[in-house]
Amino acid sequence: MKRLFSMRSRSLAFVAVGAVVLLAAAWDYYQGTLARAASGLTDMLHPPPAAEEPAPGREALDQRLARIRFWNMATEQICHDLIAGRLTLIQAARRVKELPNTPPLFWVVLEEQEKGQTDDERLCWHLIDRACLALGGDSGEAAALRQRLEAELQAKLDRQ
Repeated sequence: MKRLFSMRSRSLAFVAVGAVVLLAAAWDYYQGTLARAASGLTDMLHPPPAAEEPAPGREALDQRLARIRFWNMATEQICHDLIAGRLTLIQAARRVKELPNTPPLFWVVLEEQEKGQTDDERLCWHLIDRACLALGGDSGEAAALRQRLEAELQAKLDRQ
């Protein structure tokens, strides 16, 4: 009977420790990733004004949104040129870097979400993913594009 009780106690202890670890991981995830993402969305619109500053007007927000939309449309056009072979991956990345009005937190999110050692490499991975998504993601055409662009990126990395 003592043996059965001690086995149940150990099992219960493992379950309790596992539950604590799972809850801690969920809390950390919520506090870290989701909180950063939520704050990034509000920062994109406008940082909160100081007490003595007037709140931004509708016109200022509209202008900011228009700049972000322009940047997004220009990036989409660059991806279409990349898909069509009118631009190399490196040329496409250079053009995106040169676009004015990069959205707030773009480089921060890119650093957190994309693989790569440098901003340039992470931007290339981002453009590969974005171009493949534009083709439908899982299609054979997208797979061939991914293979071509990844080979191009690998060749650039090998030359460095």
